[in-house]
Amino acid sequence: MTKREARAWARETARRLIPLREQHGLAIAQAVRSLPEYAAADTVCAFWPMEDEPDIRPLLAAVRRDGKTLCLPRCGEDGAMTMHAVPDAFALAPGAYGIREPEADAREVRPEEIGLCLVPCLAADETGVRLGRGKGYYDRFVPSLRPGAALLVCRTALIAQEIPAQAHDARFARAVTECGIRRFP
Repeated sequence: MTKREARAWARETARRLIPLREQHGLAIAQAVRSLPEYAAADTVCAFWPMEDEPDIRPLLAAVRRDGKTLCLPRCGEDGAMTMHAVPDAFALAPGAYGIREPEADAREVRPEEIGLCLVPCLAADETGVRLGRGKGYYDRFVPSLRPGAALLVCRTALIAQEIPAQAHDARFARAVTECGIRRFP
């Protein structure tokens, strides 16, 4: 399977999962909040969910209720992604690709400040290879995080036996799914 074929399969599978996005998002939130890494993190980086991703908005609200700094990405046209603290009122605006992101004046959070970073994907494989949407934002950002700080968010139906990978593609030791934490070899 090529990356193009893998993305087509993942998009179709994710589209069929849209009716379960709330249920999956709540299960993922519960699994994340039970992690020792979450308890220890002062700053949690996440993402605003797209329509075909699990609805993790309850988790975003819980991060704030738990007294942690929540940060979300801002994607630049130059291919760079930075993380920014989300102000109290969830002041978000449509950003690159129509994804909601913190406004331009939101405080930038350095990668070394992030205790836990939840990383979205289209799909992953059984070895932890992440398939993204093709722009490489997370592939460039994840290596700047502390070891063990990145956690892939991937529904079980989107974990394939094998995804084509290149040297720059991010690999993960574990993912959070609607069924709990999954470790990769």
